[in-house]
Amino acid sequence: YSAFNLAVPPFDDVHVRKAVSLALDRARVADLIDADPDWVGATVANHIGPDGSEDFLLETFRPSWSTIDGSDPDAARAQMRLSRYDTDGDGRCDAPACRGVVVLVEKTEEQLHPWSFLIGDALRVVGIVPDVKVTGYGQILGSIMTPGGDWATYLCIYCNWIAEDYPSASSVFVPMLYGPSITESGNQNVSLLGATPEQLEGWGYTVDEVPSADDRIDACQRLVGSAQIPCWAELDQYVMEEVVPWIPLFFTEAGFPVSERVENRSFDQQTGYPALDRIALAPGSD
Repeated sequence: YSAFNLAVPPFDDVHVRKAVSLALDRARVADLIDADPDWVGATVANHIGPDGSEDFLLETFRPSWSTIDGSDPDAARAQMRLSRYDTDGDGRCDAPACRGVVVLVEKTEEQLHPWSFLIGDALRVVGIVPDVKVTGYGQILGSIMTPGGDWATYLCIYCNWIAEDYPSASSVFVPMLYGPSITESGNQNVSLLGATPEQLEGWGYTVDEVPSADDRIDACQRLVGSAQIPCWAELDQYVMEEVVPWIPLFFTEAGFPVSERVENRSFDQQTGYPALDRIALAPGSD
């Protein structure tokens, strides 16, 4: 995913966030991932929670404002025209806040993935002039996980969630989108969704208010067991329809070759590998 910093203009405006989401060619990203031998495969994501954690309730979901998985410049500019940062109605950001917008792009092993600069291309479609800073994984994490940074958005190869340590979408939404989860260091809620005005002022931001989904997250956490599943799915829909703190890019696919002797197996959501205590071999196997 690529997250927006909701406390940095122009991304304090939801229409700007939607505009960039529409301009970014996520289908191209998924195609490039499919062609990369370091990855098994990818499907375009239209929501935040992994399908397996939401019982596949949103498998076919697409936000009402979204059009296609690829770039849609016309729809992107239509959203930009709805923002307060487009004063002349041409679908391009013309405010000073749209110049020199800090974009973090990850460099791995002295190389750039072919899709690394697609976020910059998307910004230019709607008139935002990016200040692209190419840096390493560790440096990006240091920037985005510490509140008070001037970064506006990023495209980080490994800034993702890999595993669930609890079989619930709470393992995504609570650390990553919940206001009380924001900490001074090591913060996973990098969009600062749910941050208080006092926190924003203390971190030096000029934006004094950001959206929150805390009440909805609290409601889901009060539920028990399977009753949480539709609650998290509804939260996911709400966040993607009304807030758009992230651009979900893709869900990765995992593939594991197995012997014909394996008669039963289970995927371990926590480790991302087959569960070694859940593998059954055919009778007589060594």
